[in-house]
Amino acid sequence: MSLTLGEWEFLLTKIFALISIIPGLLLIIIYFKRKEWTFSMTLNFNLSISCIIFMISYLFPSVENPNGTNLCKFQVFLGSFGDSSALIWTTIITLMANITFKNNQLLKHESTKKKIILSIIFFSYFIPSIISSVFFLFGDVGKVQDNYYCWIRDYDIKLIHGIIIIIFFSLILFL
Repeated sequence: MSLTLGEWEFLLTKIFALISIIPGLLLIIIYFKRKEWTFSMTLNFNLSISCIIFMISYLFPSVENPNGTNLCKFQVFLGSFGDSSALIWTTIITLMANITFKNNQLLKHESTKKKIILSIIFFSYFIPSIISSVFFLFGDVGKVQDNYYCWIRDYDIKLIHGIIIIIFFSLILFL
């Protein structure tokens, strides 16, 4: 039996999504087994959660005509949320590494670390959840071209998404 290009894409995407979830789960298990959590472990733990959520969105079953269905909208929500959140977490990890190397005084006090991590967690999950909710509630979602998975078909919403992310990163860099 010979598979078409689309069937190969479907199969390989599912396999690699599952493979991508495994290291994230291992990191989460290690995180909870440790008695002391470091600041960097907490950042990487949250990045792993975001990546797992994004990969889970690729494991949804293929629906013949998913356009506008709740399953399709939820797949778009998870994909958009996980992807945006992982992007924000990656940026925050880079900024924290930069702060650590340039001026280690900021992260020396436990109370400061807790305030920073709580505000980072809030913004890293809150902003993507708002953006993804807009897609879920108002976005034109469905199959894009001949793909088997759902995504945003309305390019205006993608543009808004990009603008919001650019504004967020600009605020982080200049505040």
